[in-house]
Formats: sequence, C-alpha cells, structure tokens
Amino acid sequence: MELALAAALKARTVATNRWLSEHLHMGKLHEVSRKVTAWIEAPDVALSRKLR
Repeated sequence: MELALAAALKARTVATNRWLSEHLHMGKLHEVSRKVTAWIEAPDVALSRKLR
C-alpha cells in the first residue's frame, strides 16, 4: 500500500525521496526510486483501481 501511495505522490506532488522514505518508512533514499519505478512498470491492478 505504501508503494502505491508513494507512486501517486511522486506523480502528483513535489514529494522528495527523502520525505517518502521518512514518512512512509520505505527504506533508504535510493530504494524509493527503485521501488516506485518498479511499481509504475508493473502495478497491482486491483490496488490501482482502489486508489483512483
């Protein structure tokens, strides 16, 4: 769930990797970009529908 939220925030706001890492507990800064990119390339369809 945090990953989907992070991807949405990065797409719609100016949230930084540092902010996402700290507030969504996503690990180290470089991991945020890697995880968000992976989500964008292959999202969970059911969860994506719920977030819309």
